[in-house]
Amino acid sequence: MPKPEVLSEVILKYGISDTDLQKAAHLFDQAFSGKFRYAIRNDALRIKFWSEIINCEQIVAAYINDELVGMGLITFDGRPGFLKSAKKSLFEILGYRQGIKSGLYFILFSKLDKRIIFPNVYLEAISVSQKYRGLGVGNKLISEVSNIAKEQGNTSLLLQVVLENHQAQKLYERIGFKVVSVTKTPFLKIFTRVSGASLMAKEL
Repeated sequence: MPKPEVLSEVILKYGISDTDLQKAAHLFDQAFSGKFRYAIRNDALRIKFWSEIINCEQIVAAYINDELVGMGLITFDGRPGFLKSAKKSLFEILGYRQGIKSGLYFILFSKLDKRIIFPNVYLEAISVSQKYRGLGVGNKLISEVSNIAKEQGNTSLLLQVVLENHQAQKLYERIGFKVVSVTKTPFLKIFTRVSGASLMAKEL
């Protein structure tokens, strides 16, 4: 399928409706299925889980012709990107036994998380539909996230990149992000092939 040549029609919105949440879950999974497939191996169940824990009010969305083509999920003071019902949703979707197994994977990944010191905003995730990648949608999303963050009085935009994703780190460095710390968890790599993550920051 050919890519569109112009993106002048991109419309950015802060917050999406429940009707677009399933599409947002698919976009999230496109970007992170490789990271989390060990936690929930069934694609449909993993996407269902995302749709239940993603906070639609904290999505910065990119639309083209009324189609959701990109999203950024953000957390800042008092407004989490993920809902606190994640544990309950995991057991409801997978059952008790598989829920415990999957929960252990998420606990391992949580070791990479840094406590967010406000006033900062944390970009939990960013994803663009494959059809529109490489056309600037991601940059538009990050620019809009930065504007929202500044309006809320935040001073820095933070995100994390797994150490194995060198391409993403170089991309973020080109648009002004700098590595501020690196967390390595050798135990995590045994189960997930992810050895750690870089925390990156961009001053607003």
